[in-house]
Amino acid sequence: MLDRTIAPEAQPITSVNILPIEKIILPNEVQLHMVNTSTQPIVRFEIVFEAGNRFESKIGQSYFTTKMLAEGTKNLTAKQIAEKFAELGYFVEFNQGAERCLISLNGLTKHLNKALKILKDVLDNSIFPEKELENLKTITKQNLLINLEKTAYIASQTFKEKLFGINHYIGKSMSVVDIDQISQQDVIEFYQQYIKNKKYKIFIAGKIEQKEIDSITELFGTELLGELVNVNKNKSKIAYEGTTSIIEKPNALQSSLRIGRRIIERKHPDYFKFLVCNTIFGGYFGSRLMKNIREDKGFTYGISSQYLPINDYSYFMISTDVKKEYTKSTIEEITK
Repeated sequence: MLDRTIAPEAQPITSVNILPIEKIILPNEVQLHMVNTSTQPIVRFEIVFEAGNRFESKIGQSYFTTKMLAEGTKNLTAKQIAEKFAELGYFVEFNQGAERCLISLNGLTKHLNKALKILKDVLDNSIFPEKELENLKTITKQNLLINLEKTAYIASQTFKEKLFGINHYIGKSMSVVDIDQISQQDVIEFYQQYIKNKKYKIFIAGKIEQKEIDSITELFGTELLGELVNVNKNKSKIAYEGTTSIIEKPNALQSSLRIGRRIIERKHPDYFKFLVCNTIFGGYFGSRLMKNIREDKGFTYGISSQYLPINDYSYFMISTDVKKEYTKSTIEEITK
C-alpha cells in the first residue's frame, strides 16, 4: 500500500520538448502562426487585431466594439450566431485589452470550416444593434459599481494610474460617465477603423491538416486588408517617480496591496533572466513570497508577482490581499 506520509523523490528535468511553431504568410500577407499537435482532434483558433484601448479616441470604444461583435450581423441575429456555434460544439470568446482585440474559437477540428464561416460573417457584417448596446452598457455599469466596492479593483486601478498617468491608455479607466457617453456611432466608427477589413494575425493550435490550412486561406487569406488609421499612441509623458498611495475604505475588512514599478521590456538582453527571477520570487505557488507571507506568517491566502508587457513600457507588480491589521507587516516582509 502506498505510504502517503513519504514524499516522492524529486526528479530532475532532463529535457523540454517544445513543439515547433510554423509561420505561414497567406496570399494577402496575413501571418498565420501554427502549432500542430497531431494528437487529439481539437483546435484553438485565434484572430488578433491591433484594436485595444491604445487606439481609442473615446474611453470604452474598444471594449464595447469587441463585446458587441457577435450581437448581430446583416445575416444573423445574436441568438442565431450563438445557436450556430453551439450546434458545432464551439466555445467562442471575444476579449480585448490595452493593446489588442482577440477572438478565439475552441472546438473539434472537423467543424472548424463551418465555425470560421460564422466568424467571418461576424467580422465582416456586424451591425451593432442599439438595443443590445444599451443592454450591454447597463450590465457594464452594474459590474463597474460592484467592482468599485472591491479593494482589489481600486488598488489595481490606482496602481496603474500612478504608474502611467490618467491620460495614458494603461492609466485611465472607464467610469459610469464614460459608459453613458458611448453611442452606437462610436462603436461603428471604431469597428470600421480598426477591425473591418483591417490587418490581423492568426494563431492556431491543435490537430491541423492541409484542408484546415486551405480553409483558413480561402476565408482569411485572399481579401485585401487596409492599414490602421488614426493610431492614438497616447504615450505617457509623466516621469516615473516612486510614490505611495493610501486609499481609505472604512468598512473594508482587508487591505489590497499593489507594489511595483516600470521595468525592462521584452527586447532587453536581461528579459529571460528576469522571468526566471520573477518565477522564483513570486511567479508560482512555491515562490519565496508565498512561502514567507502565506506559509510562514499566515498573512494572506495568496500573493504573487507578475511581469506585464505592453508596447511602450513593461511593468512589474506584486499583488496580495491581507487583513487590515497585517498591512504594515506584509509590506515590511515584501521589502525584505
